[in-house]
Amino acid sequence: MTILEQQCMPAAHDDEKKGIMVAVTYLLAIVFARIPTPILRHKFADIARPLGLTLETHQDQAPLVRSITSCLEYLLLAQDNATWTTDATCKKLFQVLLILSLDARPKVRRRSHEAVRRLLSRPPPPSLHHPATV
Repeated sequence: MTILEQQCMPAAHDDEKKGIMVAVTYLLAIVFARIPTPILRHKFADIARPLGLTLETHQDQAPLVRSITSCLEYLLLAQDNATWTTDATCKKLFQVLLILSLDARPKVRRRSHEAVRRLLSRPPPPSLHHPATV
């Protein structure tokens, strides 16, 4: 995550750094699937902030947006019911995924649809319905 945070600095806008950003987020998307749930829960705020900032500043790059969508999916899947009901960041990140599901780019739209579907089909225990549906 520190490489991602370094690349988000204001001076990081040339083509080489954009390529690094895409590569780093792609690797993060692969790694996030294998990170244990307790770690994702414990470091939720520390992970969500740089991912959101990166997505906000580099929305024009479809590969980067798809990778961050995957990261957000795994991050949100790891959260428990208490976090979903008390932490506004979870709901904001879910709203970001919903907004991306209306994106004009087909691959970004498809990836965000998959993320939303997976999130809603796996509610955090013990609830029967996902807190984002309320």
